[in-house]
Amino acid sequence: MKLRSIIILLFFLFIFSCNDSDIGIFYGLKNEEKIRDRSLPNEVTVGSMTRLGMNLYIGAGNIYTKTSQTEEEWRVVNPPSGFDLSVEVVSNGTNLYAIYYTKNSAKKGFFKLDGNVWEQITLGIPGTIESVKGANNQIFISTRINSNTAYLYHFDGTNNFPTQIINNMTGSLFNVIFDGTFYWIYNYNKIFSGNSPINPFTNIFSIEDHYEIKGIMELNNNIFFTYSSKRNLRGYIGVINSAGIKINEHNIGSFMLNGLKTFTVTGIEEGVNKEYKFLLCGTAGRGYYQLLNPSENNIELQRPRNNILSENYNSAIDLQNAVVLDFFIDPPDAPDGALYALTATKGLWKNTVDGGYRTWSIE
Repeated sequence: MKLRSIIILLFFLFIFSCNDSDIGIFYGLKNEEKIRDRSLPNEVTVGSMTRLGMNLYIGAGNIYTKTSQTEEEWRVVNPPSGFDLSVEVVSNGTNLYAIYYTKNSAKKGFFKLDGNVWEQITLGIPGTIESVKGANNQIFISTRINSNTAYLYHFDGTNNFPTQIINNMTGSLFNVIFDGTFYWIYNYNKIFSGNSPINPFTNIFSIEDHYEIKGIMELNNNIFFTYSSKRNLRGYIGVINSAGIKINEHNIGSFMLNGLKTFTVTGIEEGVNKEYKFLLCGTAGRGYYQLLNPSENNIELQRPRNNILSENYNSAIDLQNAVVLDFFIDPPDAPDGALYALTATKGLWKNTVDGGYRTWSIE
């Protein structure tokens, strides 16, 4: 399908080393100018990203912030006294929350940013706080009880005795999305759902325990999810309906998969404005895969190429070889917004319109 009337005749790719981080600098299609590096360390692992008001925040060892939709530099948010690192930061639309720990992981705490000062929150729940995620301005916290057992809680920002919503998690890693009606949470090999963040969630789908679910997204009343096999290291994408019944699956390849995101861009085809909906999937070492116009019968993710979503992906070598953990859209879930790819050790990548084209650059 022809997405643009403009035919690209020449495509130049130049790769140079960049300072001490060995991150290649790629050149834009239109004017071959070096894409700006906004001073965020290029080798960081970005574990989370959120927005509060007009400010963006990422958890990448330090917590960094900048004003949304500006070209300003990222700056470090000072950590709480006695703590060093954070990779998880979330917002409930009113406050910013993060988990901080020491360099030797001997101490860990849950904090709220009050002005410019982090205030530690002591929660009256069993276990150690392991992970915090947000969806629909709601905060969810997992605690580890032992090596095999974890609980999940909803934290309303005021009550230091959060409501338990899942009591049979396997490990403490999870993620959550909201589709407008239901919350969907994955943990290890299970998917849970609930229509209220304060009521117990129901385990509606499980797969064999040698698989691990790594991404989840709702589209057209179906739930798309990625999962990988620990036996053969192959990645899969599956689809279930709202009742938890699997209706399709596809073997992507011999590599692990990560987070999922849908993203809509607009363009002109034969003089008519048109929307293009992409399903994006992070991978372990192969950048991201994508699919135009996904549906329950169309789930075969493919390696990206230069198109309306990215006119310079072929030259973004470091992104192509990155472990892409997840994605973030600013403004959240808005069509034609800024698309961010969160990577492990390859920094934060940003996809925006530049000179009429969507291109990737490194933050």
